[in-house]
Amino acid sequence: MLEQLNEIIRQFGQSAVVDNADVPNEHNDAVMQEAQSSIMNGLQGMVANGQISQLTDMLNNGGSLDQNNPAVQGMANNFLGGITEKFGISKETATKIAMSLIPMVLAQFSKKAGDPNDNSLNITDILGSLTGGGSGSGDFGSVLSNIGKSIFGK
Repeated sequence: MLEQLNEIIRQFGQSAVVDNADVPNEHNDAVMQEAQSSIMNGLQGMVANGQISQLTDMLNNGGSLDQNNPAVQGMANNFLGGITEKFGISKETATKIAMSLIPMVLAQFSKKAGDPNDNSLNITDILGSLTGGGSGSGDFGSVLSNIGKSIFGK
């Protein structure tokens, strides 16, 4: 999952970060790594806080994410704060980058997760990665059970 997320960030980070004259070239990779960390922390936070239904809704939306989605805003704000603090990027520039990059990346991520013709990313694998799940993980079983309840109401 991290590889796919990193690939999407690199794809959209080219114009938002690398081609942005307000981001020093020596910080390009670190800024994109900060985007990945902000998104992963946001997704893991949703799982940890029991927001499985919101997470699955977000991942099942086919790539049309609302920038006003609280989860998207939270990840964008964490990213904005991180790049402002760590790399000295102005708040104005950081806001523009965060409000364009994070929603675009999450939309593409959800589009890939929901595409039945793209096996590189699926919701079960995403949730397994977020919970540290795998075989024998009680947490992962509980997450899958909650997903079933949120999707099917059972």
